[in-house]
Amino acid sequence: MNIVQSIKLGFTEGSSDKEYFVQIEDDGDGTFSVNAFFGRRGGTMKLAPQGKGLTAAAAQKLFTTTVNKKTAKGYKQESSTSSTASNAGLATVRERTDTGMRPQLLNPIDKSDADRFLADDAYGLQIKYDGERLLIGKNSAGVTAANRKGMTTTIPGDLERAIGDIPGDFEIDGELVAGTYFVFDILWMPGEAIAKCPYDERYEALAELLAGCDPKVVLVELHRGAVAKAAAYADAQAKRLEGVVFKQLSAPVSAGRPASGGTQLKLKFWESATCIVAAINTQASIALALIDSGLKVPVGNVTVKPNQTVPKPGDVVEVKYLYMRNAGGALYQPELLAIRNDVDPEECTIDQIKLRG
Repeated sequence: MNIVQSIKLGFTEGSSDKEYFVQIEDDGDGTFSVNAFFGRRGGTMKLAPQGKGLTAAAAQKLFTTTVNKKTAKGYKQESSTSSTASNAGLATVRERTDTGMRPQLLNPIDKSDADRFLADDAYGLQIKYDGERLLIGKNSAGVTAANRKGMTTTIPGDLERAIGDIPGDFEIDGELVAGTYFVFDILWMPGEAIAKCPYDERYEALAELLAGCDPKVVLVELHRGAVAKAAAYADAQAKRLEGVVFKQLSAPVSAGRPASGGTQLKLKFWESATCIVAAINTQASIALALIDSGLKVPVGNVTVKPNQTVPKPGDVVEVKYLYMRNAGGALYQPELLAIRNDVDPEECTIDQIKLRG
């Protein structure tokens, strides 16, 4: 085996310190393979085959795609090598920039906790939108968008123009759903330590900021008081929405996800999991897998709707489901939500799954 090209990527944030290697290998028979290796820095690396039996052009394309997916998730290039023979025609690896913006991630609670938070006036309630987490900043340099890991990403041109038309400089947080940006928090504005303010004050500032803006930018309604919260909760259940979020009205922004507790809590009516696409089936569906003790195990199939992009093997997808009946079974009534470019395959572990009962 001759390594034609390789790259080393690293990701360090909080207690996470991971390495990721991607390489093109000359199989010696006129074809090439692309393999990836991942693990904690200094630890044992695990193999993640990407493709084999490829032409040189196909191998280079797959190599670049694999690296671009990792840089989109916050990984940064640490070193690279290539043989002289591989230099011609190699695609360019996109560089992603860390914007410095970080969202507050939600801590999950069970349905059994709902009554307590519905009755507690210290918490407001918002509908949980099922889309792509997106942070957007605007200043004199223009509009910048970031994914949930704070790395630059692209947004539709009409949304970028709509954000650009909002007066002032700011950083806001929300979910992008089918081209509409649902905004629920403001993280920064000049001259004010807005992130340290209680949520109800941030929400009022956000409402003032977004007043009269383009319909593609929507302020997520905040329900206060037991009666209003109960009505919104019942309506969300009746409409079979994903769930609701309870937010402590007196709490400042706390970037990341607290190890326990938390001041922003999500309650999902359906369960969801990030799964690896194991294969593309012949009848408009994909096979799903999760990692259990280092091995990929099948967890059933899910239909790809006609209006959805068909994922590729190895992609990570978000899947909604009711339950899994028992360990080793399949997801019951799964529904494909979206391809996730901000989650690594090694994060798709079996411990996400809740068994029935």
